[in-house]
Amino acid sequence: MQWLKLWKGHDIAGMTELFVEDGMIFRENQEPAIGLDAIRNQFTKDFEQNPKIVSTWSTERIELSASGDLAIEYGSWTDTGIGLEGTVDDHGRFVTVYRKVNGTWKVSADMSLSTKPEEPAK
Repeated sequence: MQWLKLWKGHDIAGMTELFVEDGMIFRENQEPAIGLDAIRNQFTKDFEQNPKIVSTWSTERIELSASGDLAIEYGSWTDTGIGLEGTVDDHGRFVTVYRKVNGTWKVSADMSLSTKPEEPAK
């Protein structure tokens, strides 16, 4: 929920700090953002392209490794509002992998994808 709070505040620095140094973000139709600089750039691009988007997400399940230093979060998200390309009304699923680093949970990898059916070609 900390990530969602930072997202709603457009706190790019705070969101970037949630990741391990070699963290990764995977988004549809884009090359992965790998490393803190690329992740920061991805968040910056997200807000530039969609300055008035309202995003929400919720966790549906968390799996914890037996060693206690790896966790996987599964959930769903929605985006609504106005983006640079017009009205946005999208929803989908995500998987986030966390690693415990020096006693603090950090994001190792985050992947999200839209589950909204594609519109027929015009």
